[in-house]
This record gives sequence, structure tokens and C-alpha cells, in this order.
Amino acid sequence: GDPTTHSGTASTGTLDLLDANGTRVNQFVALRGNLVAYKEESAHALIYKASPFYFTQTLLHASLTTISRRAVAPVFNGDQHLVVTKENIILWDGQNLDRVGDPIQQDFYNNLNWDAVESIWVVYSPLTEEVLIGIPVGSATLPNKVWIYNLRYNSWWPTDLDFLAAAPVFNVWSPPRLVGVHPAAKKIYHLF
Repeated sequence: GDPTTHSGTASTGTLDLLDANGTRVNQFVALRGNLVAYKEESAHALIYKASPFYFTQTLLHASLTTISRRAVAPVFNGDQHLVVTKENIILWDGQNLDRVGDPIQQDFYNNLNWDAVESIWVVYSPLTEEVLIGIPVGSATLPNKVWIYNLRYNSWWPTDLDFLAAAPVFNVWSPPRLVGVHPAAKKIYHLF
């Protein structure tokens, strides 16, 4: 059938996203009009073509590893992705890798609770041009530390998750947004 109109009953083919080693798909994220399937060990683009096989698959990167199912955030209007890999944190445009996590790589990965990596999350705030990465450290099984990356200034700083846990919701000339207040840094973070 035709997936654009949901008509017909005939099969239009299937796409197999399994590698030879059978790694799972961790996340699907749009990138410049295509859909990227981030797998445990690779990244693939699903590109819209036309009938009868509506999508084709292209291997974008054979060894791009995502650390969890929520380890990718689109940034810069979806033109790039910030990806938490098993080795570093990168900005990726589908071709070029920028290892933006180099300054914090040792602290980030040495303190990470590797038994709880599935709880890692990544959120982008376009209002502040910052990416927040929640990670479990020590024996924590849920994120208890947040690394904040400022895209404009290419800078990192860590904070505890407690300032986000009590974040109020309020309205400032726009729909309600979740914000976090960090008293020591005297900053307000708009998360969504």
C-alpha cells in the first residue's frame, strides 16, 4: 500500500536495520529532512524516495556508537546532532564529527555509572543555546549530575540535578516552560 495515504494492502517492501551483529536501534532523529537511525554501533539515514519503495537506507557512519536510547539531541535547527557516544560527546552534521566533549571526557566517563547508562538523557534548549546531559554518577541508578554545554561559547560546566528537581513552571510572554534556577551561578535555565 501507499504509506502517504494509508491506502491499499500490498506490501511496498521492508527495510532491515539490523547489522550483522544484530545491534538494536537506539533512537530515530530527523537531520536535514532525513531520518537518522542511531544504532548501538552505527548510524543510518532513511531517505524518502518515492513509490514503490518509499525509503532507502544509507550507512552514514559505521562506528558511531550511542550510549543510550535518549543520547541524541538535534541542535542548530536540526542541522546537527549532539550525540553522547560510548567514548566521547560529539556534534555531528551527518558527515563531520566535532569532538566537543574532549574537555570533560575524562571526568564524564570515569565517574559515570556504566551499569545505569540507559538512564542518560540529552535535552537541547534553543532559548539558551545549551544542551543538558543528565548522567548517573557513583552508585546512582538515575541521573544525579547534569553537564551543561553552551553551543555559542563552546563551554562546559557540571551541576547537581537537585536544582532541576524543584524547577517551577511559569509563563513569561509565551507558553509555560520548565525552568531550573541555579542560585550559586545566578542563572535561570529554560529547559523546554
